[in-house]
Amino acid sequence: MRHALIIALATLALGACGDRATPVATFDKASQPATDVAACSPLPPGVAIDIAHQLRADYFYINKDGIIRRRVVFQILNGDLDSAVSSTTKSMQAAGFRAVDSTGAGTQRVHSRFQKKGYGMAHLLYTPAANAAADSPVRAVLTFDLPPPSLNAPRAAKVAPK
Repeated sequence: MRHALIIALATLALGACGDRATPVATFDKASQPATDVAACSPLPPGVAIDIAHQLRADYFYINKDGIIRRRVVFQILNGDLDSAVSSTTKSMQAAGFRAVDSTGAGTQRVHSRFQKKGYGMAHLLYTPAANAAADSPVRAVLTFDLPPPSLNAPRAAKVAPK
């Protein structure tokens, strides 16, 4: 009986609180959602992957020199390793990157390096999909190894200033 009375009083007290609070003029307008897909891309500005792909991983790590790097891994869903290399090389050059070198052409692993003043060195690693079965849509793995300049301290000069 006592519990029923407490429940009835709590119900009446909450029933009187039916009005919702209304915001006052001090609230700012809601932010607009990003409509530019490129603004949300983990890739360098102006770089796009022109073949079917899906993002597999995006993380930061510290390399052997103690520098923070960003690694972005994509799975390539159609084509082959050579088409992925060709497509991304064209996209990197169109975005203002200069091809530094590329090793492993014609093998199972290709490593290309691209440089852009004010951005730094970007490494692209291409490998065929591990255990690629006929029913698997993944044909290759494309890994971008990028510098996040805002997280690294400036490097010391290699030659002492005179």
